[in-house]
Amino acid sequence: MGLCPVAPVALVPRGGDLHQRLVIYKAAREPALRSRAIEELAADLFHHLVQLTSSLRWGDPIVLVPVPSTGPGRTLWKGTHPLVTVGRTCCTIAGDRSPRLRVAEILRRGPDPLDHCKASRSAYATTEGVRMGARSPVTVRSPVIVIDDLYTSGAHAQSAAAALRLAGLDVRFIVPIGRLVAGDDARCATTATPRKLDVICS
Repeated sequence: MGLCPVAPVALVPRGGDLHQRLVIYKAAREPALRSRAIEELAADLFHHLVQLTSSLRWGDPIVLVPVPSTGPGRTLWKGTHPLVTVGRTCCTIAGDRSPRLRVAEILRRGPDPLDHCKASRSAYATTEGVRMGARSPVTVRSPVIVIDDLYTSGAHAQSAAAALRLAGLDVRFIVPIGRLVAGDDARCATTATPRKLDVICS
């Protein structure tokens, strides 16, 4: 089972505008700041998904599966990780338009430890009933996209994709909102504004 293709919304230099929004959407104490960042990130994600899937003929709705948090949740999240809220907001933006989207929180921590630099097939596991689609928003026929906020080594997102594939699900891409790169990376603009990607990165 190979690595899942990665199609980030943008390359993100540390300290750039998008990097700051990815910090604010989880960590800002002011609800208004978090809400605005979530709406902006969801809009970026939706427009990227439109471009990514425009040439594909997917009959079933695309299922967005957020990578679960590995740390303790913050009280300001009120039990829902902000990435899940970004995904749900993205679905609201989509409405009845194409692509049709839905969010499924179907991953939990698995038995294996999760390393920051090495993916593991057992670091995550799917929740009960997913394989057969029993009372679940995802079935074995559903096209699945794993969403993440910031992709660095890719260990968490690739581990999540591996767990879903082991459950028999059709994982097409990992779509992080930002892929962290060095500020002098030649693929990035010299300004703080991240450049959109036209290709899928490995």
